[in-house]
Amino acid sequence: MRRTLTYLAFILAVCSVAMAQKGTADLSQLEFVPNGYDGDTWTGEVTKVDAATRDIELTHTKGDKTTTFNCVLSERPINRLRTNKPDELVYAVFPLDFVTAGKKPAEKDAVTAAAAAGSLDPNQLLGQRVTVYYVRKEKKVTGQKEKIKHNEVFRIKVLKKK
Repeated sequence: MRRTLTYLAFILAVCSVAMAQKGTADLSQLEFVPNGYDGDTWTGEVTKVDAATRDIELTHTKGDKTTTFNCVLSERPINRLRTNKPDELVYAVFPLDFVTAGKKPAEKDAVTAAAAAGSLDPNQLLGQRVTVYYVRKEKKVTGQKEKIKHNEVFRIKVLKKK
């Protein structure tokens, strides 16, 4: 019995460290949720950025254990989102039909241009502690038989340093 409890305690300790950085979002708090979003989030420090490919790497360290998470920012513009908390910094992707609903064609073009001009430069995130909201996706690459799986980020919340 004692041995079983020891094993159980060990397994719980390992799982809690491994899962500490992965979380689930409260969907009622999000303005926009893309198709296929299951509430997946990941929190860590941005340690690598490739602005050309929009790839970012997050690292989470707890004690002597370090875990990394690779993801790619959405190809659509990611813009700063106004929230009720003035010190909160959140970036998000919104589909153009969400942003331009009810607008005339000329106004839609202006919104599209403004979104592209004010979009997030991934290099701004380097060294920041963030929570990313992501969707698991697959894409076909020309010349390859298998699809490539990736985590596409549609929302980023910049957190205060510990």
